[in-house]
Amino acid sequence: MLFCCYCQQQDNHFIIRTLEKLPVHTEVINLRRLLLSTNNISDSINADFSLAKRDEFPYMFFIINHSSRGILTIRKEINRDELCRLRRCRCDTWCDLELEIFVNSEQFNIELITIRIIDKNDHSPQFTSLNNQLNLTIVESAQIGAIIKLEPAIDYDQGQNGIIGYSLVSSTSLPFSLRYDLIRNDLCLVVEENLDRELISSYKFDIIAYDGNNQTGILHIYLNIDDINDSPPKFTQSIYTINNISENISIDSIIIRVHAIDDDEGVNGEITYHLINQDDCFEIDSNTGDVRVQCLLDYEIKTIYQLEIEAKDKGEGSKTDFCTLIIYVMDENDNYPIIDYYPNDIQTDGNTLKLFLNESLPINSLILSLSIIDYDSGDNGRVTWKIDGSSLIPFQLIRLTENTGELRTNHLLDREYISEYYFTIEANDYGKPKSKSTYLNIHINILDINDNKPKFRQENIHTTISEHVKIDKQHNYEVYHIQADDFDQNQNGEIIYSILNENKNFFQIDSQTGIIRAMIEFDRKQQDTYVLHIQAKDKGSSPLSSETTITFTIIPRNEYSPICDIDNNNISLSIMENSKQGTIIRTISCRDDDQDELNRQMSVYARWWPEEIDDNTIKYNIPFEIVTQKSNSSEINHQQTDDDDNDNDENNDKKTIKPTENGRHLLNTSLSRNTKLSSRSPSPSPRPTSSGPPDRALNQKFHVAALTGNLNVLQELVTKARIQIDCRDKENSTALLLSCARGHYSCADYLLSNGADPNARRITGASPLYFAALYHHTRIVELLLNKYKAIVDLATFDGSAPLHVVCERGFTDIVQLLINSQANINAKMNDGTTSIMLACQNGHLSVVQILISTGQCNLNIQRLDGITPLFLVVQHGHETIFDYITENVDNIKETIDLAREDGATPLFKACQKGYESLVQKLLKYKPNLELLKNGESCLHAATMFNHAPIVRFLIDNGANPLLNNWEGMTAVDLAKEAQIKDILDILMKALAPKLSEHARQYLLHKSTRRSDADFDLDLVEHEERDEWKLYKSLKSAAELERLEEEIEHIPILPDILTTKGKQTGANRQKSTRPHRYYSTPQK
Repeated sequence: MLFCCYCQQQDNHFIIRTLEKLPVHTEVINLRRLLLSTNNISDSINADFSLAKRDEFPYMFFIINHSSRGILTIRKEINRDELCRLRRCRCDTWCDLELEIFVNSEQFNIELITIRIIDKNDHSPQFTSLNNQLNLTIVESAQIGAIIKLEPAIDYDQGQNGIIGYSLVSSTSLPFSLRYDLIRNDLCLVVEENLDRELISSYKFDIIAYDGNNQTGILHIYLNIDDINDSPPKFTQSIYTINNISENISIDSIIIRVHAIDDDEGVNGEITYHLINQDDCFEIDSNTGDVRVQCLLDYEIKTIYQLEIEAKDKGEGSKTDFCTLIIYVMDENDNYPIIDYYPNDIQTDGNTLKLFLNESLPINSLILSLSIIDYDSGDNGRVTWKIDGSSLIPFQLIRLTENTGELRTNHLLDREYISEYYFTIEANDYGKPKSKSTYLNIHINILDINDNKPKFRQENIHTTISEHVKIDKQHNYEVYHIQADDFDQNQNGEIIYSILNENKNFFQIDSQTGIIRAMIEFDRKQQDTYVLHIQAKDKGSSPLSSETTITFTIIPRNEYSPICDIDNNNISLSIMENSKQGTIIRTISCRDDDQDELNRQMSVYARWWPEEIDDNTIKYNIPFEIVTQKSNSSEINHQQTDDDDNDNDENNDKKTIKPTENGRHLLNTSLSRNTKLSSRSPSPSPRPTSSGPPDRALNQKFHVAALTGNLNVLQELVTKARIQIDCRDKENSTALLLSCARGHYSCADYLLSNGADPNARRITGASPLYFAALYHHTRIVELLLNKYKAIVDLATFDGSAPLHVVCERGFTDIVQLLINSQANINAKMNDGTTSIMLACQNGHLSVVQILISTGQCNLNIQRLDGITPLFLVVQHGHETIFDYITENVDNIKETIDLAREDGATPLFKACQKGYESLVQKLLKYKPNLELLKNGESCLHAATMFNHAPIVRFLIDNGANPLLNNWEGMTAVDLAKEAQIKDILDILMKALAPKLSEHARQYLLHKSTRRSDADFDLDLVEHEERDEWKLYKSLKSAAELERLEEEIEHIPILPDILTTKGKQTGANRQKSTRPHRYYSTPQK
């Protein structure tokens, strides 16, 4: 049966009206028919409908039957009044429930549907006076038209279902009339005739409130006529208005002073002020008229307050006046954006979502569905979101609606280029003066497919083999080492080498290493060339292969080393400091006695010895070059003119000159020489550099080679293209930073050995050591720290040092390396976070043990928000870490009592979370059980979150159940309001240990039942229960009177039986905890 009364489409979504408290399985709407009516889908298309979530609010109330037809039905009864009480919907406007419907047809769509719950007339009007009785007095001199303000009745229904009028009922005529204003919610008696106390001293009558369905509530009035002074107080204004009071205003702040004047003198002219309609968020000073704030205001719950204030003089039969105070609450940016994601069963690592994607994933593939909401209003609740990460990230954030979006791929993935991505989705509101932000960290691992062929490092190779080399029958003779690279992973990247052609009888190849060995002794007279066809094939399930050829030329054996005309292979040379460039310093002649032309060819080069200035600086003094002539002689030339004017310094420049043959098996001769200058020359860079602007294409090739680990390309660009070793990309990254981030040890070592800066920083401030630590490349960390002395505490611009990231991720080996290199264990990030905090938050016990064992770790350091390491341990329930810290740290009592900025202690958080074992362990240290800075106690927290065992632990350890929080509520009030019977039983046992069991049961009945009739009805089907027998035993008036007297001997117990003057759940203190991302609602 369909109960919806109206359906409309607004702003790309549908609004469906339906009554509250419909039976389960009632049909709400046919989604397929609804979408057909709006042409969102075609009747010929098969479509499946499903809810975005199942058991979360508000999806728990609905279910879709027949997914192809899309029948949305009631799964659980919806009580609109209960939703309003729990603030699940804004009942001052509409009670709307938002649903996301997944429509899976030819394409996947998300339809937004609003279910608007219409009120039923299921409440009758009720007056708040005790027993529906009200005693009033009025002076006999009251003028015609005088009014007596009354508190209106309450009806939780709305519109015509709510109160629509009042009537006055009496068995005799009355000198009064009844006046009411439903819009202002105003009710009063008006004097219509002169009063004469001597004739009639009192009146008895009823006021009846009725709603649109003729349900009524009755208030019995007893009105006494008194003689009193004749001048009433008069307010200076009938209506006071306060505009834009901040919702963050402090408790006990004075917001206004109302003032009334009474022309009488003495006691009859003294005025007291009172609030007519009790509102626990405000109180008035009875003597001064100052109105103070008594609760934390919340714009998201209530935006307007209307207070009725009475001014009464102190004379006998006091006169009164009334005014209205209207307070408008101004919205502040006090809510953080909340990020939710689907599917919601994704693996998490601490505060990071961890995803695994296949590198064959096509462009525009859906990764995550996201929704973001901010409960503030206006700009404070308007949210912008973005991906915070490198420009290399192949993902984009697509915004579907104001509050929903998707994360999709916008480029093809390539594991061989980048194997994992770390980035953050950042949501910011437009709040002023400062916006609030929420972050969702995402770690994506790319899974490998076999999409790369093995690639030979050289193609069509030509090399030589000396003839008549004796063959070792066991090991043969190594003639060449061929190498190929396959950038795939695991078996997809493992290579098998083989020889394809007939020459494999003369050669053999190691299938794993690519080493080629000769199996015979070669004679160039018989055959002077051999050609091998080599295949490299990977081990993938669908293997890929490449081929190349090697041509071996047989040459005569190289027998002699080069000889130079220098005695003892050591010479000393001198040069004047003002020598011009090109000056010949010395000519050196060399020869080779081999007979064939190839083995007689030589080349001469110089190797310069660096001079170490200190541990971190190396200077090269190389103002010379070697010039080789065809006559096998070489000249040492001066490259530049020395402009240094310091004539007293001496410089010994050490150099080794090596004449080397060009034959297959090189023989060489080394000689060294010292060049003396009369003054020191300026120190050029280690390598000559080209002038002019940098070649962007070469720089990009250089960075890609570093990123992919292509050492050959790096060497070629450094040695031949003379590229700047620390050239930067648009992210300000150097090649060393990229190699360290990807874990290419050989590339990193080569770049460092060629002068790369080990402390270079990209735009975020991250260094090579930071990236190597972040991605757990232990060997590179050792290289940077031990060989190249990288700065161990160099942090990013948000204050994150290498030790911070490895403690957060639990990399114990790198933690130990950094500590051995004197890393600052207590270094703080910009928000005050330390390494021990990150280890504690993420549950890394081994890291905590390492840090504490140093004896330098300070557990009393607090973050900017006051959080300590121990607080994080308790907050995340890491009991083993708690045990280790308490057993190995002195003065732990001081640490346990340190509070967060809002006053929450570790014990408070454990009580709130329900960690029973941790609560018991914390109580051994006698922590603070009194009221905390946040206005609550640990007992309040345990009660509010329904943790009965913890309430019992706290009571047993001396917690005070009579303690009022800042809202004036005790733990008993909270338990009573939430109807948590087991906790209420525990607290009342603590309050009334001397009461008889009958008195305790009677008290429990009085504090949890609205009336005796309710209690009777509740037990009528359970006549054998002890409660029923007990209740029947208490029915006698004498027994009830005895129990009431016994209860009155304990001062607190009568207050438990009423909520008068107590704070209600609507105005409870708001949580100011920021959300990192969507979390489960509290119980």
